[in-house]
Amino acid sequence: MHSDPRDHRPPATARRVGVRDAWALAAPFWRDRSERDAWGLLGAVVPLSLAVVWLNVRFSQWNNRFYAPVGGTAADTPAAQVG
Repeated sequence: MHSDPRDHRPPATARRVGVRDAWALAAPFWRDRSERDAWGLLGAVVPLSLAVVWLNVRFSQWNNRFYAPVGGTAADTPAAQVG
């Protein structure tokens, strides 16, 4: 976020103002009647996203163990990784 060139406030103050403005825009959504639904969905999306990241790391590690021998960078064989 770039500050206005006419704004002579220190960067930390400008950042605080930016955060305050962003919260002023987002707060009505989180304080609405359907607040519980929104928090519930957020509570579901965050763990699911973390699970996807964890799975991607695991797949990446497996791919490394599987394909490194093919490239001749390790002593293990791909057949040992399949079983």
